[in-house]
Order: sequence, then C-alpha cells, then structure tokens
Amino acid sequence: MRRLIKPSLLVALYYLLSMLLAATASAQVSPIKAKLLATKKIYGTDEPIEMQVTVYNDIAQEVISREGFQDRNFHLMITFTDPDGKAIRSRFDEGVDEPPPPRRYGGKDAALVEIIYPDWDHTTVMDDARAFYDLTKPGLYKAQLFFSLEKFSMYFVDPVTEAIFAYLDDPGRQHFDPVASAEISFEILPLQPVVESAIEVEAKLFTIDFGRKPRVTRTNLANCSIRLIRCSDISEDFYPINHKTYQLIWQHTPVVATGLTDSNGKAQFVDVTQDEYLILAHYPEGMTFTHMGRLVRANDPNWLKEKPIVKRFIVLQKADGSKSPGTTHTRTGSKLLITEPEFVMWDSDQELYPFVYESEGDWEVTTSISPPDGFKADKKDLKTKVKNEVKAVQFNITDKGSRWEETEVTHKIKHKGKTEKIKSKIGIKLSKKLAEEKGLGIYGHTPTPGPFKGGKKLGHQKD
Repeated sequence: MRRLIKPSLLVALYYLLSMLLAATASAQVSPIKAKLLATKKIYGTDEPIEMQVTVYNDIAQEVISREGFQDRNFHLMITFTDPDGKAIRSRFDEGVDEPPPPRRYGGKDAALVEIIYPDWDHTTVMDDARAFYDLTKPGLYKAQLFFSLEKFSMYFVDPVTEAIFAYLDDPGRQHFDPVASAEISFEILPLQPVVESAIEVEAKLFTIDFGRKPRVTRTNLANCSIRLIRCSDISEDFYPINHKTYQLIWQHTPVVATGLTDSNGKAQFVDVTQDEYLILAHYPEGMTFTHMGRLVRANDPNWLKEKPIVKRFIVLQKADGSKSPGTTHTRTGSKLLITEPEFVMWDSDQELYPFVYESEGDWEVTTSISPPDGFKADKKDLKTKVKNEVKAVQFNITDKGSRWEETEVTHKIKHKGKTEKIKSKIGIKLSKKLAEEKGLGIYGHTPTPGPFKGGKKLGHQKD
C-alpha cells in the first residue's frame, strides 16, 4: 500500500528508520531470488531447448527498488558455459542503461523507485533458448542467471505528481550484485546420422476349412491401399491404437506415404526415416472390418539392417466365409510365424477361433485358449508339430451367457531344446443383430472408443 508522507515530516522519520535498517545491512541477503529451469537434461542436436526463468520476491514485505526493475528482460541475463569452458551471453541487448542522473526532491538527491510487493514474481518461458543464445556445440553446458538489485529502505510519494522517490544517501540503501540463481546443467548430443530403411508390406488371405486341424490355403491380396502414418501425428483420442480405431485414424490423420499392393501382395516404402509408425491397409472386402494396422517401433533392430522391415497383413477367412484380421507373432532361430485373429466377429452362439503356423525348421506348438466367463471351448488346448510347412488348429467356442470380453491365449513353443510362452488376447465384436439381442454395444463388455473431439489431432496445452 502506498504511504503519503508530507515533506515537512520527512527528515526525522527518514533518519530514524534508515539507521535501524543500516545496522543489519551487511548480514542480509537479497530479498529478490531467481530460479532457472531446463525441461530436460539431454537435448538432441536440433531439439528446442525450453527453459524457464522466474524472479520473485522471497520475503513477506515490500521491496523498494529502482524504477524499471520489474520490467527487466531477465531471460537475457543468463550466462551459459559451453563444453570448452567459454562464457556465452545473449546475442540481444538486455536493455538496462546506467542509472539516470539524480533528481532533486526535498532539497536532496533522489531516484525514482518502484514497489515490489510480497507476492510478485516475473516468469518467462523460452520455447527455445537457441533463439537468444549460441547453443550449437555438442557437449555439457552449465547455465546460471545473474542480475543486480538496488534496494532502498524508504520511499516518498510526491503528493502532486504521485511519483515515488527514494534518497540516494539512504543509510539503509543496499546493492546486491550479483543476485544469482542456482547453477543448472544439460547436455546437447552430437549430430546423429539419419537412419533410414525400407518398409515392406505383405498382404495375404488365409482360407481355413472346418475341423480342429483344418487345411489352409494362402492367396496374395493385390490392390490393397496402404498408408504409412507417423504415430506422433495420431490424435490422442484414437489411443489405444487397435482395430476399434484403425478406420478413424485412416480418415483423420496426415499420411507420410501411400502405396498399393502388387500381384504378389507386396508394397514397399523406401528411405523411411527411423521413427514410430503405423501402417494401415484398406481391405473393403472384410465386411466386418475394413482396415488393418501394424506398428513399426522406433527401436526395431531392423532399422539398422540392409534388408527391409517386413510387416504382414493377414486376413483369416473361416469355413463359414466370415473374415477376421490376423495378428502374427514371429520367432526366429529358424523361423516360426503364428497368426491368430485380432478379433472374432460373433453372429450366433458359436464361433471358430483359428490359429495358423508357418515354419522354417522343426517346431512344436501347444496353443491353450481361455475364453471369458460364460463361454466354453471344445478343447482346452491343441498341439501340433510344424516342419517347413503350414498348419492350423481351430477351436470351437460356444456362448453360454455371461461376459463378452477378450479371450486369453497362450502359445507354448518348443524348438531345439528350448521352451518359451507367448501370451496374447483376441478381441471380440458382435454383429448388430446379436448386440441388440444381448442389449450390448458391438464391442460387448470391452471399452468402446470415443467420444472424439472432432477427429483431429489436439494440440498439447502447456500448464
């Protein structure tokens, strides 16, 4: 709160209070403090270096400072130390001039001042400190904020102009130079060579007969539209990425590249930069589904190899003509591919759950199935041996009435004296007719995606 003091009362009050303050001046620390923060400890070569500068009143009292202190560009007062130990300062002028000549007030030299209230803070966020400082050399950096503060013990308000003054011979006047933040450090990584690879798509139709160990016919799927999509471009609305949101992602997400499968069911994207991708295939003949998806992980070891990264799109067509998108598990050391439905469409009280095994070498697989409560499988597990061939097993599951949820699957694999297990889940989907009969949505008791916010990627809001 401002205090109006008449000039005739200045002298006695001024000297009384300033002498009391001067007695402890040498033991005081700056009442104005600073914080300097970097969002990360390690930054890529061209990655924005986001930093935050906060200067604040650290005491529960007013602080009297030179006019203009609160409007200073504190983010331009950082001193960086580069990996060679050299100081780096802002390429822009901070804009602080030398103190102006004294003014006369009450017959004495005075300065214009301002009041820094107890709850004051000044925060600046730099989206990229590189815009203000030369931070290009890779290596370890240190950073610290420095500024000066001139503090007075009293101020006076001119009753006519309402200008705020403090006397320059104030015995309680203090200089804090420098006021410093804690030192922080971060690292800038050296430029990494761009890793590129080819990504190859294989699309096939597996036609499966009736029976627990049915015959399988493989056919190439030509003229399937393929899209390569960067995962960072996919709206958070469409997570988790699975068969429930493939079509929405196809409709509402920017595309890196497109392709079409040839007569061999293949398509290829060349010179793809290492990153996290979703590959989507459009299959209009699916009836119960129209899109299939495969993820390419950024840490896939095949990015570093000369051969392309291969992703398979499999359509499983059962003996009754119904189709499901397939998901493939791959094991190497010869090679074993296990394809199972990503989900099964239910249209009656019984459905077939097929599994296809493709091998190079001699493998033994026991597949166990655990449907949700209220469903019964004709066999708990089915065992088969595959040696440089294609085989299949098939479960018949009957609805007895309970929870419409995913089916748990365990594949126990034996090869060259070693045993391992693969666990997975097969989703569930109900036909419109069956869903109405059961009083459920098409995904049964499993989560339904949405609601969506316009089908567009939402920007990340800063706190």
